[in-house]
Amino acid sequence: MTSRITVYQSFYENWQIEHLDSAFVPYDCSMHPHPQLYETYWILRLYESGGYRNCDYSGLFSWKFFSKAKIPGPKFIEFVEKNPGYDVYFINPFPLLAYLFFNIWDEGEHCHPGLVGLSQSLITKANYPFSILDLRRNNQDTLLYCNYWVGNEKFWDTYIGFIQPLFS
Repeated sequence: MTSRITVYQSFYENWQIEHLDSAFVPYDCSMHPHPQLYETYWILRLYESGGYRNCDYSGLFSWKFFSKAKIPGPKFIEFVEKNPGYDVYFINPFPLLAYLFFNIWDEGEHCHPGLVGLSQSLITKANYPFSILDLRRNNQDTLLYCNYWVGNEKFWDTYIGFIQPLFS
């Protein structure tokens, strides 16, 4: 049985439309009230609209998907369909980083000094009982850069349930 998979693909300016994958649904993000939140703002809007419930798996990819991931959209969708039984599927366009850094936070701090401290303060304010410094090493099965994932309803509910307190 083939799952219904909807990948929305964000664009912010009209010239980006020509770079969108025809296997994905264009998602107009040109009127961005909070540009510092990048796709996270639109992921929250997609969740609030209930759009993720109209299919088995859905996600929001950036217009740069092909230039970063180096695979066409149908190939990603085929990968999901050929590997049933998971709540979320993703592709990491930067697999080498798993060998250069301990985890995503280590790489983030290297590229954006102060990121770990700022993020930890949000985690603490949201009353989450963990420290970024105690998180384990990422490997090829757990490392994800970019929002190149599709999830089912269970995943969406869990993911949004985790990030909403961070925005509050």
